[in-house]
Amino acid sequence: MFKNKKKILYVTCFTLLGYLLGQIIHGLIEIWYIGLLTADFSRFGFGLSWDMWALIHYIQAGILFLAGILLGFWQGKHWWSRLYDEEGRRKLFIRR
Repeated sequence: MFKNKKKILYVTCFTLLGYLLGQIIHGLIEIWYIGLLTADFSRFGFGLSWDMWALIHYIQAGILFLAGILLGFWQGKHWWSRLYDEEGRRKLFIRR
């Protein structure tokens, strides 16, 4: 039973890491582009209103939220199978 809890915790932590990385990417993109919009809205606004840019924000946030969680979950399962066997023991011998 312990190996199952260990795997669940491992994959959950990777999923959380994917979510956090998605939020960091989202923040960096928004900080960069909002800086451009506030500096010269007529040039970088593409003729869209601020309300449309808010909609784009929510769509981008949703996409990066899902992508971060799915990528984190996938990577957690991938690295679990690469590093641990069926019993939850390490496959690789790592020297310190």
